[in-house]
Amino acid sequence: MKPEETVIPTCRHIVEHLGEWSEGRLPEEEQRPFAVHLELCPPCAHLASEYQSLARVARAALAVTMPDEARERLVRTLAARWRRGAHS
Repeated sequence: MKPEETVIPTCRHIVEHLGEWSEGRLPEEEQRPFAVHLELCPPCAHLASEYQSLARVARAALAVTMPDEARERLVRTLAARWRRGAHS
């Protein structure tokens, strides 16, 4: 019996599926080949690292809440601008 061969995905496949990989949604049968590619391909490994960093920053930014006072000021400012623009 022949040992199972791992088909390593292309760089294009890696880039197209970075989101799934980063979120842990990559199908189980693709996880090992994906990891092997990242081990063997420094440009893709760098891109994957940058992608994960960007995803962390985006999640942190979405978790920030605007203070009530700032939100009220923003609403008043936007409403005033809208009223001025609506009457022009």
